Amino acid sequence: MRAKYGDTYTPAVQHIFADMIGHPLEGWAEQAYRYGITTGCYNPPLQFCPIAPVNRTEDAFFLLRAKHGGEYTPPDVGSSTGFNDVPTTIWGAAWIKELGVEGIAIGCGGGNYCPNATIAFETAREFINNVIFAGWSNINCTYGDASHPHAVASLSNGNSYTYDLNGNQTGRVISANEVALTYDAANQLVSVQAVLTATPTPTASATWTSTPTATETQTPTQTLIPMGTSTPTETLPPTATPTVDLTATATPTETQSPSMTPTTTATSTPTATATFTATATATATPSAVRSI
Repeated sequence: MRAKYGDTYTPAVQHIFADMIGHPLEGWAEQAYRYGITTGCYNPPLQFCPIAPVNRTEDAFFLLRAKHGGEYTPPDVGSSTGFNDVPTTIWGAAWIKELGVEGIAIGCGGGNYCPNATIAFETAREFINNVIFAGWSNINCTYGDASHPHAVASLSNGNSYTYDLNGNQTGRVISANEVALTYDAANQLVSVQAVLTATPTPTASATWTSTPTATETQTPTQTLIPMGTSTPTETLPPTATPTVDLTATATPTETQSPSMTPTTTATSTPTATATFTATATATATPSAVRSI
């Protein structure tokens, strides 16, 4: 549990086991029960049996539940357990086989597992290390903390660890997940919190595209067509100087209606009317007629 929560971790005590009340390891036994690692030895009342020996078959249950959770059940044992002295029909055969499959237990020698042998302290420690560091055989440790040369500062898999002046681990980065650990004045671990990385808020940027507007220029065409032409005619005697009184009145009228419709040429046709009236008076004997 300290491998999971830190070397200063201490579980709570709730007096679950009748035979563990006041025991120095009461909280640890209860935490194993809460995790489903153990179910106790007698019930009722629920007891832990702290001094009862544990054989290697029972240890297989404890180790695999500690690794995978209290609800874990190993795969079916199949036709062989992989150990010479463990038939597929005995209690715990599937658990023993899975312990070997995951590399936690390598047996007791000669291809045997020794399922009924009491687990020795050194063997139990080896099994626990194999549970904690399973799959870490190719990972190298770096001890880069000058104040604490015994402390692992980083691993070759990218994990890293930091410590305070008292040697307490204050931070760890595991698989890119950062965790901060805090302690009280007595150097007791009081909290383990994930460090969340702020996610930047995207800023929207509008892009405006200008669409040109076509401008049409129209030039109306005007055509002026005179509607009439008047040519005055005078009759004068050849030997006299006439007095000519010419009175001409011209009133042109123009009507223009240009059209401004696109692609259309508007034609304006003004109308102009000119009227000329000439009057000539002369006192003489005419002898000839001349046209002007």
